[in-house]
Amino acid sequence: MAASLGMRVVVGSSLCVLMLSACPAVEPLNVPPDCNPLAHTLHCGLPYPSDHFLVDDPSLPSGKRVEIGRDAELLPSSGRSGDITDFIAQDGFSRHAPIVFTLGVRIDGATLPGISDDPAATTAAGFGLALLRASDGARVPFFVDVDPRATDDARQAIIMRPLKKLDEQARYIVAISGVVDTSGAAAPVPEGFRRLRDGAWAVGEDPILKPLLTRFDAEVFPAVEAAGIARASLQLAWDFTTGSDAHITHDMLRARTLVLDELARTPPTAAVDTFFEDDDIELLFDDRPENAWRFVLLRVTGPRVVESDQPGTLLARDDAGEVRLNGTTTFDVTAIIPASVRDGDAAGPPLLYGHGFFGDQNEVEFGSTRHMANELGRVVFALNWVGMSLEDVGVVSGGVGNQVNESLRFGERVPQAMMNWLTLTELVAAGGLDDLTFDLANTTVTPFRRPDDNAAVVGRDDFVFIGISQGHILGGVHAALNTRVRRVTLHAGGSAFSHMMFRARPFEGFLFFLDRALPDPLDQQVLTAHLQRGYDRFDPATYAPYVNAPLPEGPDNGGEGRRVLLQVGRGDAQVPNLGAFLHARYLGVPFVLPSAITPPADLPTTTAPHEGSGIYVFDMGVDPSFEEQANIPPEENVVHDSLRSTREAVAQMRAFLNDGVIVDPCGGAGCGVVR
Repeated sequence: MAASLGMRVVVGSSLCVLMLSACPAVEPLNVPPDCNPLAHTLHCGLPYPSDHFLVDDPSLPSGKRVEIGRDAELLPSSGRSGDITDFIAQDGFSRHAPIVFTLGVRIDGATLPGISDDPAATTAAGFGLALLRASDGARVPFFVDVDPRATDDARQAIIMRPLKKLDEQARYIVAISGVVDTSGAAAPVPEGFRRLRDGAWAVGEDPILKPLLTRFDAEVFPAVEAAGIARASLQLAWDFTTGSDAHITHDMLRARTLVLDELARTPPTAAVDTFFEDDDIELLFDDRPENAWRFVLLRVTGPRVVESDQPGTLLARDDAGEVRLNGTTTFDVTAIIPASVRDGDAAGPPLLYGHGFFGDQNEVEFGSTRHMANELGRVVFALNWVGMSLEDVGVVSGGVGNQVNESLRFGERVPQAMMNWLTLTELVAAGGLDDLTFDLANTTVTPFRRPDDNAAVVGRDDFVFIGISQGHILGGVHAALNTRVRRVTLHAGGSAFSHMMFRARPFEGFLFFLDRALPDPLDQQVLTAHLQRGYDRFDPATYAPYVNAPLPEGPDNGGEGRRVLLQVGRGDAQVPNLGAFLHARYLGVPFVLPSAITPPADLPTTTAPHEGSGIYVFDMGVDPSFEEQANIPPEENVVHDSLRSTREAVAQMRAFLNDGVIVDPCGGAGCGVVR
């Protein structure tokens, strides 16, 4: 019925155009200057992303800049700006951001393609919702979330989540039709868009819509109709253009170039701050102290690329705005030499360990982590993810709760964390730890040499990395930057921050502050969509293409041949499985079979044992149905923290990190079940 009515409207408009004298006068819309006119009465800044907010700027790589005018800015309760482009210039929209809109009524989400539906339906010709690449009309797969937290039916967010990384500097068209409200009636069409859809007679001489109609008639509506969606059936359609990778990776890659050059000129230095050995280890560890032989706390000094070592600092920049070196920084490194290295006859190869969500390097002292190092026969090293460590929590809460436009200020320090990893790696590879000494009460010890034959206990090559939770997320960036790391296990994490946030238990703390700054759930979804382009600077989704390929600038990263194992616990409440599956898609790695779960329909599969990269899912006996619930952090469960402790997960790590082979540790069934 809606389509038939729409056809009558179009026919009527055509007759009106042919009989100009019969056309009624059209009152122009009263659109505030900065609002997107398509749905301005529902939300000034929606739909988003949208090329309505893209302006020319020859100073940026794409030649464009995202500009959110005053009327379209989010207005936090603090009264300060909520526009993150005030803090981070953007030369286009993210290649993997949520697409947010509203139709002004409460929507029946069950009629839309959900997270567990086969995404192939969204790429079928004629399907009523579409994300189209403008250059050729190719459909991009996606699923849709409807925010159940909306307290006002007229302000319910609808979020389209792409399941494929969008092309760089490419224009996309979003088409929406066939959406119904909870009564089953067709959702209304926002007035601004209705006029564009219905054509010249409905637009009249409106100074805002008339030029927009010319562009939509040439660039939007023909592509939608070519996709099999009738113009008359549309409830909303618009376009947006992605930004350049060069813009969001340049700071990190310039910092990497500067630091590697400086390390070649001036090798890093280290000193031992704390040392425990043998029986004294029991003073540190209550849980399985027998796994560790030596504990060493180091102070390592290397190049600095930020203004200071304090939380909330910014990247150091020269007069041209480019990242620059700014003296040196000294950071703590925890090293644990396991009992298996003591009892062996060879040096233990280095294992780099990335800690979890806003934690710190002390996580490496957990019994489960020491057990992994002991099983692997490797010397484990850990440092803080500065910018996203425990000491940075205040910066995050202050930004989200008060200075919303600086919500991502903490991310300014993340490049320094990556540089610290490079510094540590070069120190170990050069043998810079071998002859360090530490004075005890009655003697001087050499922590990284054996007491009997003075042989070094740390190898200088065969570096591997394990990142857990946030260590998975940031480890996905580190994997593309560190030439020496050849095998990487990323455990219980994912990519694309803005798609994971509302489905992640730790986000509840972020939401606590966000509820006070932006209490409207619709505004919160808009902010999240805006934030992704800022997250892109340190999101593994951005760096996934470079894990096995050269970086776009700077020294070679040795990417070709690097192997990555993603380990996932089904029903993880802290980092949703969605994030891991997105990361697998972005990396282009297969789902490893046999498996206790059905792999996502669009992921390629392979069979264990598999020599190469892949994603493996452990079924720990937890009901994962909560994953269907959009935008509400789930209740905690055992999966996230327990997976690392299971024999099967550790056995798989050992085979992969030592030999580069992904084995099936579960015998084709669920394993690691926590009783």
